[in-house]
Parts: sequence; C-alpha cells; structure tokens
Amino acid sequence: MELTPRLAAVAALVPACHCMADIGTDHAYVPMDLVRKHRVEHAVASDIHKGPLDIARRHIGENRLSRWIETRLGGGLETLRPGECEGVVIAGMGGLMICDILANSPETAGALSWAVLQPMNHSADLRIWLAEHGWKITQEKLAREDWHIYDILYVEHGNMLVPSPLDAELGVTPMRREDSLFPELVKKLIKQRNAVLQGIPEDTENVYHKEKREKAATELKILEDIICRLKPEK
Repeated sequence: MELTPRLAAVAALVPACHCMADIGTDHAYVPMDLVRKHRVEHAVASDIHKGPLDIARRHIGENRLSRWIETRLGGGLETLRPGECEGVVIAGMGGLMICDILANSPETAGALSWAVLQPMNHSADLRIWLAEHGWKITQEKLAREDWHIYDILYVEHGNMLVPSPLDAELGVTPMRREDSLFPELVKKLIKQRNAVLQGIPEDTENVYHKEKREKAATELKILEDIICRLKPEK
C-alpha cells in the first residue's frame, strides 16, 4: 500500500507516539502506514459514515493490523476520551469543518499535544481561527496531487499572531518560502487576484466592488514582489 502524495505529506508530519487518532479516516490508509512503520504504537480510526468505516475495518483486517488499530463510528472528536490520544490527524475535509471539530469538543481538543490538519479549502480561515483560539502552527507543508496543491499544518497549543488575510493564504512559518511548491502557490494566488481585476471594471461605482478591486490590486503587487524575490540569482 502506497500513500498518495497528499496523504504521504500528512503522515510525514505525524510524530512518533504511543497513540493517535485519524478523524474522518475514510479507508484508514494513514494510521495503517504509521503503524506498519512503527511510528505509532496504537491508533484509532474514526469516521462519521458507516460505509467508509466498514471499508477501513476490512482493510485493517486484511493487513492483520486489527490488534493495533481500533475503528470507531462517530463524528469529530466525540469518539475519543480526553487524553486518550496524544494527537490527531484531521485530513481531507474543509477548513471550516476542521474549525468546528476542534471547537465542538473543547475538553478533548484541549488535552491533545498536537494535531496534523489538512484542509481541502479555506486554509486561510483555518489559520486565522487557530491563532484566535490558542493554537500555534509550527510546521507547514505543501503537497501536489493531480492538479491541486494542498496545505498540511502541524499545530500545538500556544500563542501566535493572528495573520493578515494574505499571510493566512501564504503561510506563517519561517521556513514556508523554502517549500519547493511555494512558488506555485504564489502563482495560483496571483491568478486569483488577476481574475478579480478582470472581473470588476476599473471605473466601477459600486463601493463593495471598488474596495474588492483595490484590495486585489494591492495584494497582487505584494505577490508579484514575492515571486521576484524567489527567482534564483543568475
């Protein structure tokens, strides 16, 4: 069993530990990989949907890992007891849903030492929410799969400055700009800003649209400057 690039990047950020949980496990590929590599001694694979959990349970059994991986049916962190696991993986769902999962089980979330989060969208909203609710992002990775670039965050309890909306899209850790996929991320954001500028006439009299256009123009200049600074010197 070989993990996809996205799931491999998720698994790579999970630290060696006694017990972890994979929330929304789907096919349980991540906990199976971690247990096989002896990075995790015990894992909980949970999912809110019975169908995917049945598939996960079958995969775990076929690979003779049932002794080390337990499956549980339920939503979010509700399947866990506070302090039962050192950390959790929450991957493959929207950033706003990840916020809700952490917010809806404060006691369990508060007892975690770490979490690896992989939002499918709204990564900027997730970063801002984490900063506002006592989480600190200590590592960030980008992974390319098919035509998409995905964010993976390693977070712990702690304090960090609430990032600006643009910084929340770019990433907040010191090593972020050294990621090999960072230039592609910036180019994607430049394309989005250009789309806004092309979609709103320069002489618009609509206040909302005017502010949106001005914001896009300001951010576009910042992003283009970042791209210029990333270019290797000849």
